[in-house]
Amino acid sequence: MPVQRSAPLPLACGQRFAASPGVERPFRQPLQRSAQSWDVRRFPAACAALGATCARCPRGNRRCSSTNIVARRAENTDSAEMGFLNKELEKEILAAEETVQALRHALLRAELRLKALRQRHADHAARARKAERPCAEDAGLSLGSFLPSTTSKVGFGQLRGWLAQQSVNLLQQAEAAGAQEAELRQQRQQRLEKQSEEALQRAADRQSERVVCQHVLDFLDRLEEGSESTAVPSEQLFLRWLRDFHSEYDETWFEQNLMRIDLAFRHMFEDALRKRLLSSANFDIGGEDTEVRWQCTTSENAAWLHEMNCCFAMATKTRCFAAGIPRLPKNSEHFGSFRVEMEAPLQLTGPELLALRFVSSTVVSLPFLATNWRKVGALLVPSTELAIWLFAGYALQILGLEKTSASTCAVASALTGPFVQILELVVDGKQFSPFVALCSAGTFAGIALFVSAPSLAEESLFERFWNILKMIAPQGGPLSHEAILKGVPGEALAITGAFLFAVHVYRSNRLIEEGDPTGRVSGTDFAVGLAAVQLAAAAVICIVASAIDSPYSTAEQLRIAGRLQPRIWEEILVCGVLCTGLPAVVELFAFNYVGPAVASLIYCTIPLWGTFLSVIFLNEKLGLQAITAAAIILLCSFAPSLRELATESEE
Repeated sequence: MPVQRSAPLPLACGQRFAASPGVERPFRQPLQRSAQSWDVRRFPAACAALGATCARCPRGNRRCSSTNIVARRAENTDSAEMGFLNKELEKEILAAEETVQALRHALLRAELRLKALRQRHADHAARARKAERPCAEDAGLSLGSFLPSTTSKVGFGQLRGWLAQQSVNLLQQAEAAGAQEAELRQQRQQRLEKQSEEALQRAADRQSERVVCQHVLDFLDRLEEGSESTAVPSEQLFLRWLRDFHSEYDETWFEQNLMRIDLAFRHMFEDALRKRLLSSANFDIGGEDTEVRWQCTTSENAAWLHEMNCCFAMATKTRCFAAGIPRLPKNSEHFGSFRVEMEAPLQLTGPELLALRFVSSTVVSLPFLATNWRKVGALLVPSTELAIWLFAGYALQILGLEKTSASTCAVASALTGPFVQILELVVDGKQFSPFVALCSAGTFAGIALFVSAPSLAEESLFERFWNILKMIAPQGGPLSHEAILKGVPGEALAITGAFLFAVHVYRSNRLIEEGDPTGRVSGTDFAVGLAAVQLAAAAVICIVASAIDSPYSTAEQLRIAGRLQPRIWEEILVCGVLCTGLPAVVELFAFNYVGPAVASLIYCTIPLWGTFLSVIFLNEKLGLQAITAAAIILLCSFAPSLRELATESEE
């Protein structure tokens, strides 16, 4: 019989369950999970599972309402879910910590691996640099040097590939070394070939010069056979020879290539002319614009003009006279025992050469002017005054040499000492020093005795020293001063020049004693600055004078200066610096310790230095009179200074 099930009834709290006879008990039926009220007594297991108990309704004797049961169930469900979530979070945290720890270990292992790889890379780079060296440079090179290091992780399976790679590298290095050696060998061969070609070219050039020189000599011989003294313009003579040398070509070719062959053959022609002078003593060439005269004279002191420059540089304080020009290659050429003098080869006048000399002397002034340019204003007036006296003395001495003999000019220059003493007496009221006056007279007599002494050479050294100016006298036309001073005797000009030199010495000494009135320059700076600005001012005055007193225009003067050879400029610079600039500085500095009268006596020894040097270096022989006169000059010049030193030592 089927079991009949009654429908669930709502039960109130405290209501008893009433069952009909013959009906199964409700606790035997399945648990009804609904919102109805449950019998706690009948369903203790379900209530216990759901937690449907409370304080008001103890299990077994009371009923709980459905509302209370549902509330209790929801609370229990939340608690279960929270417990589950806490467990899940704990699991996730633990997993994350394990992951972080694993990552840390992995990072450490990666760092160690990176360090090992870098060490291997450094080892490989070192071995590669060592393998790049040539085998010849490393005597201990072996296969072991290329083996991996003990720290390397190269396995035995990679040894074959490594050996093959090293073999390839060695072969490449050997090929590179062979190519480099071949290149070096080729460069050496090219240098040898170039040197051989240059030697052949030099030999060919020398042979060509000999052929050209011989042709010039033959041409001059043919020209001389026509007449004993042939006068033709020098440029025309060169063109005639040039046309004769290229006679196989027609006129058209000659005119088209004249400039090129002029540059190629002019220096050869000039060298041949100089050689010609050795065998011909009466060969004169003259022209309208350029007139050249060669005079071949025998002398034991062939290079006297070269050595005269040395005397100016070696003297303690020397004054290189305007006549003491530098040695110009066309002005003085020496061959063995011959001295060749050429007049006006460069078309230079005395004022022009004096200007070049003072311009070159300003090299000494440049350091002071560059570092003390603010002090130039305080030194300009006194320096210009000294420059005027200096230029006037040089100019009148040159003009005197044009009209009188060298001996007369030399004796006149000895009057500088007495003139200085006269100036001290007249201007300062200083009495004559008998001893200094006696020394001046002795110097004057010594110079007169020296210039009149017979020389063992054809021409006296002293005479040649003063006659240097005549070697550069231009032939282009009369100078302006020649017309102005036409009636003035040369002796008067020489004596006036000596007086102006005395004024320069006197004023220099006084300016040094007085010092700078403004107080801007003092001590040795004043003496050095006075000399530096004086040289610059004298250079400006000489440039102006050479532009006025010259037969040539300014353009012609610049063109002549542009034709000077570099060696000539070097010698002019040496003469200006050593013979003019430095002596001027030493002179003004010495005036702090030496009086003007004594200084003027020392100046009289200037010509003696050239004579003494010629005796030492050129084996010049002097007679007894010349030696005695030189001793008198030296003794009288230095006696005042020696006496003053002796007096100071006694005190």
